[in-house]
Amino acid sequence: NIPNDINQINQRHDILEEFTKPEFHPMVNELVNKMKNVTDVTNIIQNVKKGTMKTKLWSSLAKSLSAAANFCKFTLQNTLPENLTCHFSITDKLVNLLESLSQQIEMTIDFSKVAEVYINDDYDQELTRLRKIYKNLDNLLNEKAVELIDDLPLKSPILSLSVVYLPQIGFLTMCQKEGLKREDLPNGYLLSFETDSHFYCKNEMMNELDRNYGDIYGDLQKRTIKIIVKLSNRILSHSHELSELYKFIGEVDLYCSLAVVSVEGHWIRPTFSDKNEMKIVGGRHPLLEKLTPTDFIPNTIEFGGDKPKIIVITGPNGSGKSVLLKQTAIIVFLASIGCFVPCQFCELPQIDKIIPVFHNGGASEPFSSGFYDDLKMLSESIRKSTNRTLILVDEFGKTSNKDDGASLLAGFIRSMSDRGEMSPFVIISTHFRDILKENVIDNKLFIRMTMSVDCLLSKDELLFLYKAVLGEDEKSFGFECAKRAGYPPELVERAKIVCKSLKEGTDVPEKPLIVDREMDMKMKRALKIFFDWNENSDPRALIATIESIFSDH
Repeated sequence: NIPNDINQINQRHDILEEFTKPEFHPMVNELVNKMKNVTDVTNIIQNVKKGTMKTKLWSSLAKSLSAAANFCKFTLQNTLPENLTCHFSITDKLVNLLESLSQQIEMTIDFSKVAEVYINDDYDQELTRLRKIYKNLDNLLNEKAVELIDDLPLKSPILSLSVVYLPQIGFLTMCQKEGLKREDLPNGYLLSFETDSHFYCKNEMMNELDRNYGDIYGDLQKRTIKIIVKLSNRILSHSHELSELYKFIGEVDLYCSLAVVSVEGHWIRPTFSDKNEMKIVGGRHPLLEKLTPTDFIPNTIEFGGDKPKIIVITGPNGSGKSVLLKQTAIIVFLASIGCFVPCQFCELPQIDKIIPVFHNGGASEPFSSGFYDDLKMLSESIRKSTNRTLILVDEFGKTSNKDDGASLLAGFIRSMSDRGEMSPFVIISTHFRDILKENVIDNKLFIRMTMSVDCLLSKDELLFLYKAVLGEDEKSFGFECAKRAGYPPELVERAKIVCKSLKEGTDVPEKPLIVDREMDMKMKRALKIFFDWNENSDPRALIATIESIFSDH
């Protein structure tokens, strides 16, 4: 489905028309530059809510907020189209908020530490104090270990002693177990736990360290988390304002992009009417037009109103049928989202959906087929379409029996035309020219068009003009298309002979066998050597002999 609120579409066209005016071009270029570093913060704010922010995300958020502040400053100094600014107002207060948030993030987070979120040094006095203690912890532990060793009796069985700090547990004296039993621990040493190699004990000195320093690592983490939570809460308290701002910036970015492509491509403003007809004059494919080295050939599509709402286009392969269908769909879609379109004139009804029935080259599901998929798409287009739907059918039935495909397509055309004014807009490209005969379908039910071709008989070449014209071409130009596709000339000539015989009901003449006599003699010689070979002989010699026969061929 596509947007079908005509008032909203016209409002978008009004805004885009302002953006495409020559006097507005410098502002568009400046807006594009201002928005380069503005990234969508929706997902980042979700990470802030979940508490899963990484350093990279904080950095990205700070840059985006700063860029958004610069964008807002520029819009305060310049006038944007009124229809665009009526839903969102940018103020100096908002600019100050963006700058304040960006600066607070930069002051808080150290962007150079990517492994973990690291608070800038000297940002918080308490955090700085805790970091200094934790940084000097090794020296403190070594000093205390020396004091404990000095206090041990001369004949103490303790061979090795050190002081360690374990988060959440605190300070402990670690004694090596080798040659040491529990009862050998000095008085005042209270065993906390043991491993295979060490006893871990509390004593008066450890208790004093616990009282003085506490769980230093835990305190450090808690302080860091508290700072990040405070920063996060401030950002989340303004999440609605930020969401609305970035939505507005996204709209401006959209209109700038549409304005640039519309001006560069010389696109025009489409019009919508209550008429039940569609008219596209000089329509062009926006992508192929850029890729075509020569001038792109525009085409006109006009149907509905007092004319049938169904167009059937024929023409040889490569003549531009599929391109015409796709460019029509693109033009209708662009117009419906509020963009200008690549054509000379465009008048459309209110379109509710575009349904393409294009062969995808294979089965979409196991145990299915390409023809079955085509039938499903065609069936859905019948069920889902309204009188405001555009249906595009490209080469339906080419993966099936010719008669089956043609019959089903003819039935589809009849089904659509039977709806009368409630029929959808339908454009069909096909090779089934038999369905265009009066005894199959009444030609008044649809418009016949063909992709014009000029056959240069003197050179036996085919020249595609890529121009859709009313009427039908009697020839399919299949053999000429085969030549253009690179088929060997002798195969094309043979195909012509077979085709002629089938049309006349005569036997197909046999193709004369061309024999390479030199190769024939070599084959006979090689076969004689092979059959005369003695199985007791060296097989490598046999292979070498046969290879030598053909080596000079």
